[in-house]
Amino acid sequence: MKRRDFLRLQSAGSQQIATLSCERLFMCYADSSIRQEGRAGLLPEGEDWWACEPPRQVDRLSAEQLFHEIGQEIAGADVLVLKDREWLQDDEFGRHVEQLLGNFRAQNREIRYSTINSRTAVKS
Repeated sequence: MKRRDFLRLQSAGSQQIATLSCERLFMCYADSSIRQEGRAGLLPEGEDWWACEPPRQVDRLSAEQLFHEIGQEIAGADVLVLKDREWLQDDEFGRHVEQLLGNFRAQNREIRYSTINSRTAVKS
């Protein structure tokens, strides 16, 4: 997983700005979730372990680990710009993002919501 796919960190004057794409983050989150669920039942029923090729070993983060790491990466930012909010639903992914935003707000940091048709951001 490449965080540059969904998280961009930059400086603007004296401010550190983190831009988070909900769409791209959701894709990484969904991919990770599918791979985690796919680990159970890797062998066909009744097959011995040597009957098929072993699964590729890929370290994947759980959702909690993923969002914890994102929280650590944005901890030094003064402003968080949230893009693609339409990807946030009332589901597990949305709750993780809302918790991330709540933690950021609790540190008295600014959150801006990027609008769909404009490059400007709405402050929160």
